[in-house]
Amino acid sequence: MINEQATHRSEIFALLWSIAMPGLGHLYLGNKIIGILFMVYTGIFMIFSNLNNCIFYAFAGNFQKANSIFAENPSIFFPAVYSFAIWHAYNYDVIVRKGNSSEYKLTGFFFGLLIGGVPGSSQNFLGTYIFTGLVVGIISGILFHLVEKLIFNHLKKS
Repeated sequence: MINEQATHRSEIFALLWSIAMPGLGHLYLGNKIIGILFMVYTGIFMIFSNLNNCIFYAFAGNFQKANSIFAENPSIFFPAVYSFAIWHAYNYDVIVRKGNSSEYKLTGFFFGLLIGGVPGSSQNFLGTYIFTGLVVGIISGILFHLVEKLIFNHLKKS
């Protein structure tokens, strides 16, 4: 159930909170069950996969150590959950809480982030798997968003 205070929340802030940690955007919007589920999944995943250590070493410039940690873990599927949590928090506000059921936003971008981020995380051409997954995911996200806009513009003209 949506609480009264959460009805005046912004989808942009929900998106930003979900970027910080999957589930925080849902909690911000008052969707406690889904928010807690995303946070528990993320916490368990981070503990058992050592992904935080991998990210730390990648940003510290120790790519060899980051790659050795990443290669041993099933971290490749985390971009799927991460991008879905961000997309869902944003669209939950637009569609469910504001009653605009015909308007999904940024679907192309997050689908592209998923499609590019998961295979990109298995490649190592930018020094580390983490950077490669992020860059390939963001580039494919932008491309998918542009394709989505072209399709919607074409459908509006028809």
